[in-house]
Amino acid sequence: MPRLPILALACLSALPAAAQGTGQVGAAQNRFWLVNEGTRVVETVFVSAARESDWGPDILGAAVLPPGRRAWVVPNFADCMLDLRVTFEGGGEERRMGVDACRLSQIVVGREAPAGGARPPAGR
Repeated sequence: MPRLPILALACLSALPAAAQGTGQVGAAQNRFWLVNEGTRVVETVFVSAARESDWGPDILGAAVLPPGRRAWVVPNFADCMLDLRVTFEGGGEERRMGVDACRLSQIVVGREAPAGGARPPAGR
């Protein structure tokens, strides 16, 4: 019988070490779906930490995002606050600046401008 408490203690003490080994403890959850609700193809997508001044590479690479489709975005940085820039086939772009990606599950692009012609802030 004395082995049972020792075995239980060994299993319990291994749990925190296993959780830390995943690299997920305390990591930002800045992943999101990028949804194209417009009528044009998204040709490029740039995502950067809001604190950075460089957009970095196009995360779609050779791919595009057709209308009505979505793409899973996993930034290569841990910041929650990010900036997003997309360009469309035939010209035009949309930007979302200072988005808290840790508090959302998707970012929608391609919607028509609201009445009055208001657009998201241009920035950069």
